[in-house]
Amino acid sequence: MHAGPLAQSDAEIKQAAQFYAHALVIDPHNAFAANGMGVLLAEKGHFLQARETFVQVRRTAAICATQLRGGSRDFVTMRCPRNRVVGA
Repeated sequence: MHAGPLAQSDAEIKQAAQFYAHALVIDPHNAFAANGMGVLLAEKGHFLQARETFVQVRRTAAICATQLRGGSRDFVTMRCPRNRVVGA
């Protein structure tokens, strides 16, 4: 018996959650994994947790963009590598 697209989607979401969780264990500041986890949290209805995750990722992007515009490239390179969440 075929479980259908909903079961397949649930399995894919579970696999993605495991992937992002593992990536965050290896590197807790990985912005790509944090953003992906936020998407999955929202998909599962955990909107407050998802919002907190997105706020942190967005805050990091704003800090890095401001520093880059200010010409502080050394700070950006040291503090804001392109896939890092600051303060996580």
